[in-house]
Amino acid sequence: MRPTVLSLAYPFAALTADPVGGAEQVLAHLDRALVRAGSRSVVIGAEGSTPAGELVAVPAVPGEIKDAARSRTHAAVRAAVSAVIARERVDLVHLHGIDFDAYLPPPGPPILVSLHLPISWYAPGALHPQRPNTHLLPFPCTRRVRRRRSCNCCRRSPRACRRTIPGGPVAATRSGALPEAVEHGRTGFIVDDAAGMADAMRRVDEIDPENCRAAARERFSLQRMTDQHLELYERLIRGAAAPSARA
Repeated sequence: MRPTVLSLAYPFAALTADPVGGAEQVLAHLDRALVRAGSRSVVIGAEGSTPAGELVAVPAVPGEIKDAARSRTHAAVRAAVSAVIARERVDLVHLHGIDFDAYLPPPGPPILVSLHLPISWYAPGALHPQRPNTHLLPFPCTRRVRRRRSCNCCRRSPRACRRTIPGGPVAATRSGALPEAVEHGRTGFIVDDAAGMADAMRRVDEIDPENCRAAARERFSLQRMTDQHLELYERLIRGAAAPSARA
């Protein structure tokens, strides 16, 4: 039986076929990929959303989003999530909003949270959810999903992960996850000290921008992104997350 995935969009932006926001674009592509794969995609989103799967709408907020409207919308999302989980067999819940902690469901099916924005933008408590079987995934990295934690590659070196996309080489120190994000001699240089950094800056013209773009296409292509997410869904549903995800 194909799984049912319940996706929660950021509730203050409509999910359309070609949305403006990056998180909405990712969700739109995953929604379509699920439908193409024969799975059931249920999306909780603002009125006016047009997912490929099934829409469970919450009231849209016109104009400025003030505290009272925010609270009402969060309450509507929580009610919608509870109703869907009560009446449907939901295999996995995928949250995309920066405010995901305001409507995190109670214990039940596994939850995947995509952190589309810089980690520092999230409420500190949101990054340490007490709910079991909750997995945080800094986007765009799908290689390491960690239960209640985030991925080193994109959390600690987001600029290096994204710098290669327009063809820019990276010079970085040998610390944290930077060696994972930079291919020494191909997309940039990994150095040990200030002298090495100065040397790397002098050698930057040795890096072919096309190699940087090729690495970006390989790592961040739309097809790869959707395929890896569907594989990740299957792993989490089976309860067999990658070894690094185990608490």
